[in-house]
Amino acid sequence: MGQVIDNLVINAKQAMPHGGRLQVQVENILSTNMPRHLPARDHVHIVVRDNGPGIPHENLKRIFDPFFTTKPQGSGLGLATAYSIVRKHDGHLEVDSEPGLGASFHIWLPRGRNKGEALDAVAVDNHEGQGQILVLDDEETILKIAASVLRRSGYEVSLSRNAEQAMALAEMAVASGKPFRAAILDLTIPGGQGGREIVHRLKVLDPKIKVLASSGYAGDEAMAQPRELGFDGGLPKPYTAQELRRAMAKLFANDEAPSTVMTAEQSSSSQA
Repeated sequence: MGQVIDNLVINAKQAMPHGGRLQVQVENILSTNMPRHLPARDHVHIVVRDNGPGIPHENLKRIFDPFFTTKPQGSGLGLATAYSIVRKHDGHLEVDSEPGLGASFHIWLPRGRNKGEALDAVAVDNHEGQGQILVLDDEETILKIAASVLRRSGYEVSLSRNAEQAMALAEMAVASGKPFRAAILDLTIPGGQGGREIVHRLKVLDPKIKVLASSGYAGDEAMAQPRELGFDGGLPKPYTAQELRRAMAKLFANDEAPSTVMTAEQSSSSQA
């Protein structure tokens, strides 16, 4: 849910480039007071409200669609990710807005009946790992989410927004004797190469590296059959923290802890 709030706050900030007011309100709503179009059970209601320019009526129905964006540098994944996460918690995410009067995003989450349910879910997905992970993605929001989740899980993380920078980071990691244990590669990078083009280059540089293909296009060949294209698995976007942790746990299920590889120069030095 932290990702949901982050994405909504980032969206509000971008809507108010010259400053404004952002309000977050949380309240318990009894089943008898729920809106008629939502399930009649107790909910937690979270509202993220800004006083930006608002959303045109013609865009309201598409605001949560993947890749729909009105921003020149946007990817359209921020709100789609938030919507996906809320739905996977059996909740609802809605928006109301009037041009010139700001926008309000409403999150409705069913109230838990006991604390044990949440604790059990955390225990199941509390993956912990170690080693260096490379993440290639052109979307800043995705990079921030991935970095936050992976670092909390114990990994060291390097981020890149283009393929050549990713390769340069991989080469430096190998040269330092601490190669990347895995890479998460966005398949499509506007104006440049993506994961499909560099996966084999990474494997030649370091045959032990594991690589996940990541894309918001469900029909992409690499997502349907990642291993046939050199990947070790796939991670569809938008993904949640839980889905990322599970993907990493599956990727390293049969692996031992990473060890440091000595470079030739370091080896000669130690022998001397």
